[in-house]
Amino acid sequence: MRILVFYFVVLAVLISCKDSVDNNVQITNNNQMDKNIEFEINQYSLKLSSLISKVTFVNNKYIIITSKNEFVCLDENFEINITLTDKLNQMKFSNVFFTNDSVFCVVNLTSQKVERFVLNEKLEWDLYKAKIPVNYNLYQDDKYVATSFSMGEFGGAVIFEEKSSAKKFTYPALNPIAVHLIENEYYIVSSLAHMSGFSAVYKTSAPNKLYEIIDSSINFNSYWVQQFNLYIGNQIKDIVQAPDTLLDVLDVLIDASFVRNGELFFISTDFQKTYLSKIENEKLVNIEEISTTPIWTYTPNIINLPDQMIFSSEKGFISVKSNKIDVIFLN
Repeated sequence: MRILVFYFVVLAVLISCKDSVDNNVQITNNNQMDKNIEFEINQYSLKLSSLISKVTFVNNKYIIITSKNEFVCLDENFEINITLTDKLNQMKFSNVFFTNDSVFCVVNLTSQKVERFVLNEKLEWDLYKAKIPVNYNLYQDDKYVATSFSMGEFGGAVIFEEKSSAKKFTYPALNPIAVHLIENEYYIVSSLAHMSGFSAVYKTSAPNKLYEIIDSSINFNSYWVQQFNLYIGNQIKDIVQAPDTLLDVLDVLIDASFVRNGELFFISTDFQKTYLSKIENEKLVNIEEISTTPIWTYTPNIINLPDQMIFSSEKGFISVKSNKIDVIFLN
């Protein structure tokens, strides 16, 4: 079990000693795909005038927001739909929010007055008078809502709120990016693009056996992680059942994760290439190369839809739908 109060010292030692100890990555290549799961991997080239900020999928169209605050609409074959792209950009917006498969934008009418719009099924803008429902949840089911807190290399945690009691339970994790439920086990995926890269995966069957946050002095503000470090460092013994650590490596970055046929898969990079990977015996095993170039970002942009996962970076994005993995590069 990793005690967060000592975490940064340990991490610093590991990084500083990286050149004098055995490589901790433990990545191996395995060209034989799981007999029960076969993935179709396709690559596409896309030409844009600016970088990608985020991507989602609405009504059989990929909607991209670029670094220039412009929309780009792609058909399912990843070709630009010029008519819809021009139509979306008729709205001069000041901010855009993607909430899974919903797209909202804010238009400044004056310095003190704004209007909100939502993209409808016809890919037209409708006036939206309610508050924009921004969703920061990593995962939700009938028992728990899972969220995260992260201050990058300075620490973070996954937080499970039990719906029946409204109690919050937590465990240290650097930059959690996903939570998955597989056969009554919750898998916590953590990934941080700092220095040589860090990735970890934890598993728990009982989130309500983690440490319960009960101190009202812990507020979710800029000083939260410092409070949390001291608090959980002093009270970590009260955790009834710590998660199992399935993976804990440096020099590799998990971009995103998804579940197929009851198995957890990862899109990962060693900063040389990009792979489809899985965990075997506490090692990250590359089962298929999906790009000869590294695909990653400092700030994970992941959209999880009912049957699709989209990971976007500045120079491309990856869509996983059913057993089809589409890799789209900017050229």
